[in-house]
Amino acid sequence: MKQFIINIKNTMRSQLCIMHYALCIAATALLLAACQDRDLPGSGQMQVASPDASSISGALSGENNYDYTLTWPASSNGAVMNVAVYKNGTQQQALTPCPSGSFTLKNLETNQLYEFLFKYANDDAISNGVMTSYTRLGASTPSEVKMDQVDITDDQHNLQISWAASTDATSYILKVVKNNTEEVVNTTVNGTSYLLENVQMKDRFEATVIAQNNDGKALPVAASAKIGGKIPAFLSEYATPDELIANGDDDEASAWLWFQANYPKGEYVYFGNISTVDDIADYRMLFWLRDIETGNVDDIWNFSDVARNAAPCVEQYVKNGGNLLLWSHAVPYIGAINRLPTSLLRGVSNAFGCGAGGWNPDVWKMGVCLNTGSFSKDFSSHPIYAGIPTEKLSDNCFAAIAFKGAGWTEDHNCLFFDIPTNLTGLDNNSEECYNALTNDFGIYPLGTWDSQSSWVSQLNVWEAKGADKAPEGFQKGAGTVLCIGNGGCEFSMKNEDGTPDKSAQPKNNSCQDNVLKLAKNSIEYLMSI
Repeated sequence: MKQFIINIKNTMRSQLCIMHYALCIAATALLLAACQDRDLPGSGQMQVASPDASSISGALSGENNYDYTLTWPASSNGAVMNVAVYKNGTQQQALTPCPSGSFTLKNLETNQLYEFLFKYANDDAISNGVMTSYTRLGASTPSEVKMDQVDITDDQHNLQISWAASTDATSYILKVVKNNTEEVVNTTVNGTSYLLENVQMKDRFEATVIAQNNDGKALPVAASAKIGGKIPAFLSEYATPDELIANGDDDEASAWLWFQANYPKGEYVYFGNISTVDDIADYRMLFWLRDIETGNVDDIWNFSDVARNAAPCVEQYVKNGGNLLLWSHAVPYIGAINRLPTSLLRGVSNAFGCGAGGWNPDVWKMGVCLNTGSFSKDFSSHPIYAGIPTEKLSDNCFAAIAFKGAGWTEDHNCLFFDIPTNLTGLDNNSEECYNALTNDFGIYPLGTWDSQSSWVSQLNVWEAKGADKAPEGFQKGAGTVLCIGNGGCEFSMKNEDGTPDKSAQPKNNSCQDNVLKLAKNSIEYLMSI
């Protein structure tokens, strides 16, 4: 009898265990089912119904119907609609609450697939999502607009405006504004060029081109130009060219000798002779190459008194539309003219070199592309690289240029990391960060170390243009600052014994032609914009 009772107890215990186990499985399944579609923090079962896709409507909006506005009815339980945006399968915007009952995506590119994900959410739950899509039809956007000054005589000038053809455009709308206020052209053009005659010295023009066809208009493409003399200037901390050649660094002296040979009408400008912006106002661009060999990194930031005193004038020159080329250790001068805060430049990670150097047998190549894995950019078509042969090093670095061959190498890098994320607050390597960096802040990466072409964060070769979120005075209409901070772009490599080679055509670098072509292209580019 005792044994029987024990068996009954054991059986009951087993059954209870089985029932408990089954309940655990059921509870787990229920929990998984309840949480499967939960994307926001909270607790409890799904309480928010999915949006009804048929109730979501969209319509073109904004000027020229460039924007697309979506609307929907309010949720019956007060949940807020969240919207995410994808372009051609790549996320452009994460889920974002839209309590107003509408969402507008601005400046849709033509002939691109935009998809919109909708989810209702409250404090405790988020619904399943539904998607809609839209493609704005119209002509494709021209790849670029160029503005070239045509000098008829010393006193007569025209402005040639041209743009790349859009294969599906039937015509183009051209608008030209003078000195930021006066509209001088607003017309439809059937070709890809327009000649603006009898323009005046120091006038500034901005041209906007809109491609169109029967389906719609492309987003506008713009360019600007300032009418002025075709004279560049070479900046120096030495009072005269003779003093520079006798006592200056070999790279600085060689840069002047090369500049003099290639631009015989160009002028030598001593920083100490710049007391007002009028002293440099008539130059089309300013070129400063600075090279430090002291081995003390702090010296890179310690500009001479004459350069520091001239900085407010150079700053105003750029704000007025003048263009500036900074090479090697001149790059930090962009902080002295307040285009970027010096505190930012000194506060981020950087790579500086300023020693005497030594023999190095390697060929140094610079990546002229970005390929982060999520998006890519090819900079090889930029005017500063025109006519310079590129090569593919890997799938990641699909465009690279050799700038330094075997020889005495100074390794004078002057470049910065993490400025993009510091300016934008976004992830360095995201396309969203790149777009904000360029469109909002006017900072355009143009080159990286060939091993780091996946990093948006590295400003190696780059330019700063006028932009809405640039510092005061550097907005639209301001000039461009082009920075060449790559250590391989050494203007003159020393002889094998370490003695200087001061020459207009330095001979010790097997890749010298590429360096000089980069310099020529950079000056021509800055004189053309």
